[in-house]
Amino acid sequence: DEVCAVGYPLGAKSVTNTRGVVSNVRMWDLSLFNEQEKQLEVQIDAAINPGNSGGPVFNKETGEVVGVAFSGRDDAEGNGFIIPTPVVFNFLDVYASTGTFGRLPNLGISTQSLESAAMRALLFEAGTKPPSHHDGVLITHVRPWSCAEAAGVLAGDILMAIDGQAVSEQGE
Repeated sequence: DEVCAVGYPLGAKSVTNTRGVVSNVRMWDLSLFNEQEKQLEVQIDAAINPGNSGGPVFNKETGEVVGVAFSGRDDAEGNGFIIPTPVVFNFLDVYASTGTFGRLPNLGISTQSLESAAMRALLFEAGTKPPSHHDGVLITHVRPWSCAEAAGVLAGDILMAIDGQAVSEQGE
């Protein structure tokens, strides 16, 4: 998708926009920083300079806000990252109701890739041919009191899609 980031880069006197495309959507491993294991990360090839951070990022075709620009890297020209709107809305909801922010969105599951054909064969019932593709992930743990537990998800389940959207072998 083509996107447009809006802001006042490098102290500009008027608003500017930088255009690009979504170049990567993945789950960022945060397990070293907090109890949440992964967080959604969206990389765009539009340059995010100081002043663009905190500005909206729009889907160029629909005009919909898809996130908030939050980071660029000096050593990676033309790469930036955005906080997706579901993460922003979660933050706003929690902050509005508690006055604090102490959590990241999380399903409450740990997963394992299904890339190995042997693993897929072991997981599917005898006589049932496992899918040839690698989509989906094995749920290895469900945290108590999580939304996954409330939905009836169990360790050993295979997650293939969420709300009709296929889940890749990396759980994205």
